[in-house]
Amino acid sequence: MAPGPRLLVSVDTLLRRFEVTPITVDRIRVYPRSDAAAKILRANGTVFRGSDDGGRTWTDLHTLSGVSAAQWYEVRLAERASYRLIRVYDGHNGRCDLAEVQFWYLAPDTE
Repeated sequence: MAPGPRLLVSVDTLLRRFEVTPITVDRIRVYPRSDAAAKILRANGTVFRGSDDGGRTWTDLHTLSGVSAAQWYEVRLAERASYRLIRVYDGHNGRCDLAEVQFWYLAPDTE
């Protein structure tokens, strides 16, 4: 099988071309894929990371654990984070199997 197309534009080039506003997050909500029990469990170990240098370095925000059923899971981060880039890192060879991810920020007066 021939390899698929590759992105030839660097992240830095894209960030310079488009103004990227930092994303502030203090909660992450996830819903695992629910069409098979094994897919639900593969959500565990997925890491959410943030970067401010175009993706050269990443800071871990949270690693999912305890996912065992098809339901919403909400994680409150230890501290509020603000990054230009946020990624979902999967150590399962592309099989993190999340159906939906939400990044939330609640203003201090609404907590």
